[in-house]
Amino acid sequence: MKILLALLLTVLSSAAAAPGIVINKPVPKGQHLHAWRVIDDLRWSVAQFDNVFWDPRDTPSLRGQIRTNNIARGKKVFEIGVGTGLLSLCSLSQGATQVVGTDINPAAHACAKYNAERFGWKDKFDCRLVSKTNAGAFAVIGKNERFDLIVSNPPWVDRKPGNDFEFALYDPGFKLLETLLKGLPDHLNPGGRCFLAYGSVSSIITLRKLSKELGYTVRVVEDKRKVEDLPEEFLPGMTLEVIVPPEKIRAAGSARPVAVPAVRPAP
Repeated sequence: MKILLALLLTVLSSAAAAPGIVINKPVPKGQHLHAWRVIDDLRWSVAQFDNVFWDPRDTPSLRGQIRTNNIARGKKVFEIGVGTGLLSLCSLSQGATQVVGTDINPAAHACAKYNAERFGWKDKFDCRLVSKTNAGAFAVIGKNERFDLIVSNPPWVDRKPGNDFEFALYDPGFKLLETLLKGLPDHLNPGGRCFLAYGSVSSIITLRKLSKELGYTVRVVEDKRKVEDLPEEFLPGMTLEVIVPPEKIRAAGSARPVAVPAVRPAP
């Protein structure tokens, strides 16, 4: 009886300290825990450190694609701007084989790594810190490094960030978006897919404009709202898939596109 009581007290104590924790892991030195976040997509609570962005209203439809349409299962995934690691964690929970995440905010970099380690996914999650002097979407990705799925809840507003936290909100001149789109042919595997979450009309218009210039197609994913009828910023966010034609996907280490087999006419 005493053993059972002791075990119960231990469980209750752990739950009170950190709901859902699976690894008793201290917060990294120099970081501070802001809140524990609970979300239906994940079995365990998510740690949010101070100065790290959190708003799941941005990505419900994108998380739904990961959860119900298996877009990450068995895939190598890249998340640009991890924040707490939410989309990366959702991808791993739904069977992604490997996830690489990046962020320019040191607190977000530490927070995403912390959450992945708590969930037992240290060996499957590689989080990389981006330098402010070289902040392109693929700045810390190898020249020949490729992915089956690229996801992001990128910053929505064309404005200069004033601090580390604001990099999650502002993309001056939409340069991050531009480098993301331009890098897709070099970093998507043949058949790879890219999904972005946006809740800003001007950012969606810019996405469509830049994609058209590059010869891509953009489609709204399972959302009946019309962009032209929405206010400048809106919630929940909208998921858009950027479709890169197969003939534009370049072979690793080559400046030339991957050869696309000719389609034989049906007999």
